[in-house]
Order: sequence, then C-alpha cells, then structure tokens
Amino acid sequence: MTMAARFPNAWSPHQSGLLAAVLKENRRYQSIRNPRLIEQYRLRKVKGEWRCSDELSQQTGGLTCAEMITLAEQASLRHALWTMGESIATLFEQVIERTPALLTLPTTTGPTWSEITSRWTP
Repeated sequence: MTMAARFPNAWSPHQSGLLAAVLKENRRYQSIRNPRLIEQYRLRKVKGEWRCSDELSQQTGGLTCAEMITLAEQASLRHALWTMGESIATLFEQVIERTPALLTLPTTTGPTWSEITSRWTP
C-alpha cells in the first residue's frame, strides 16, 4: 500500500508528534549532510570548461559536466523539478489548511514567484 493510499488527505493530525520528531531529526542531519553534498556537486572551472568531481562523473557512467547538462535539457529536467516543487507547495498548503495551529501563524509577504524564478534564469 502506498503512502498516498494510506493518507489520502496528505496529513494525519494525530501523528503530529511523529512529524515534529522527524522534522527535528531531518534538520539535525542536514547540517551534516549538506556540506558533504555541496562539495560533492561543486563545479570547478578547468581551462575555461566546467568540470564536476571524478566521483560524480563515475556515478553517471563517465559523463562530463557538459554531457550531463545536455541530457538534462533533453529530458526537460528543469520542468520536472518545477513540477515537483509545485506538488510540494500544494502539499504544504494542504497540511496548513488541516492544522489549526498553523492557520493562526502570522502571514508575511515574501518575494513573488516571478522574483524567485528569475534567480534561476541562466
């Protein structure tokens, strides 16, 4: 049985303690994991060409950074990531709508979607 089938409303309020514990552990572990990932995926310019780590190249079957970018473009990876982001945002909205304590939090305006996505434009 999938998670979606078990939780068709995307949220089970009686499990809020479990959710809080999982989120706390995720925050703790991210401080360990993220620096390692940033280093692993860091690009370096060598002779005017962007290069990824040897480890990452090996994981992709020996592809170069340029080849990875070409394949990502052909697969519409940017659009797929955008779609995933939209789905996650919708899920967050659904959780907030089902959680009275979250509905009482102050709302502040932030950057518009256009302002956020403009940062991603190459």
